[in-house]
Amino acid sequence: MVLAKRTRIARVIGIGIGVVVLCPILVHLGRVWIPRVWGDLRFVNYFVAFIPTILSILFAFVIDKELERHMRTMWRIGIVACGILYSVALWHQQELTDKSNLETQKTIVSDAVKQANSHSDEKFVDVHKEVQGVKADVQGVKKDLADQIDKTVSKSTFSLNESIGKVGKPVSPEAARVLFSLWKDNVSDGVPELTRTVSQGSDGNFSVDFSFTDVSTTTAESLDVWILIGEVCSYVKEPTGFENPSGTIPQQRHITIPLLNPGTSFQKTTLLLKCSLSPPFKMAVGFKYSCKTCGKMGEVQKAQVTVVPEGQIILPWQK
Repeated sequence: MVLAKRTRIARVIGIGIGVVVLCPILVHLGRVWIPRVWGDLRFVNYFVAFIPTILSILFAFVIDKELERHMRTMWRIGIVACGILYSVALWHQQELTDKSNLETQKTIVSDAVKQANSHSDEKFVDVHKEVQGVKADVQGVKKDLADQIDKTVSKSTFSLNESIGKVGKPVSPEAARVLFSLWKDNVSDGVPELTRTVSQGSDGNFSVDFSFTDVSTTTAESLDVWILIGEVCSYVKEPTGFENPSGTIPQQRHITIPLLNPGTSFQKTTLLLKCSLSPPFKMAVGFKYSCKTCGKMGEVQKAQVTVVPEGQIILPWQK
């Protein structure tokens, strides 16, 4: 009875040891010689699923305390080997699962890209057809527009040539022109007063009033004005605003006016003079000018003044 029990236990242990020993060998041989089986996730899943069955059989029919010491050691080694085998199988199962998932994702992405490319190609063909149609329309519009532009340019060129033919030489701006006059009530009418009769005072002095006007349509800019009297006469006092520049003759006076606008007259200016002649006598007053907008200096403008003794009646037309 005892012998039969020992034989049965030994047989079970032998089977367990055989499984523990043969399984790694089969796994190795399967990995080397049967790659399709080793790389088959379905087969590995079944193998992993049945390992707990083998362990349950071992635990069900063999009791560790009933074994002898040396058999107990082999039994424990067998149990540990089965655990290691189970861990290796689980690791390989996870590896195959990851690989399968990666292949599945690649397949999904590849299919999506192919479908997208196919859809894009179809749309591109449609867009290309539409672009060809638009291009044809644009070509037609471009041709019509070019024809209109040619007609417009030709018409404009003809009109421009006609206008240019009518245009003469540009008109030069009018030079400023200043007119000298003995003083009168209306000095801006453009008619100068160039003769006058004045009375000499008891002190031998007499006065001559004058002004000057810009009778052009151009502003006289930086206007220089000179007043000259006869050699036998002299200035009793300087005219307002005038001066006798250094190096000029005693009978000449000068003034600079920044601007004299068209149609305007300079203020009334009085010359207080004395001559070495006894009245009645005649004397001349000269006027000349130059300015930035006047061009070349013109001829001296002259006025004639008749000086009579004090108390002599001066007729209206002599004033």
